[in-house]
Amino acid sequence: MVTNEEFRFLAAEQARASRVMLSAVLLEPVARNTGPAIAAAAAFALERFGEGAILKVLASDHEIAADGAYFDAMYQARATVLCKLVAIGINPTEPATGYGYIQFGEQLTSGAYNIERYVEKPTLEEAEKMLGEGNSVWNSGIFMFSARQIFNE
Repeated sequence: MVTNEEFRFLAAEQARASRVMLSAVLLEPVARNTGPAIAAAAAFALERFGEGAILKVLASDHEIAADGAYFDAMYQARATVLCKLVAIGINPTEPATGYGYIQFGEQLTSGAYNIERYVEKPTLEEAEKMLGEGNSVWNSGIFMFSARQIFNE
């Protein structure tokens, strides 16, 4: 887990309450957003766990229902992550302009889809058009990838 020094005890308590075993907690001395935290986690995972290490990135400000649909998406991501960086999408309920949209293309053998295009917070007209085309989902901010893949990126 990567978190800020200020939240280390809260994060550890939440992991314990969720029955998540942490092998390490990396502490950011200064908040520098997600990219540097992912890079640090990838370097650590490669050193600690080797080339097969897989990372899952979840935003700290999301409430996630860990239900069957969530676990199905994680299993599908796991099957895809060996050859692709994975972004998890959420089926839109309306043409909202406050979310990024992932427009997907061809389906892979794992059941996941290639990403054709990403649009950060489209206009209402663009969101309506993307939903009308039927091949777009909201960006959840959840990602999965091998430590080696993201480290190389």
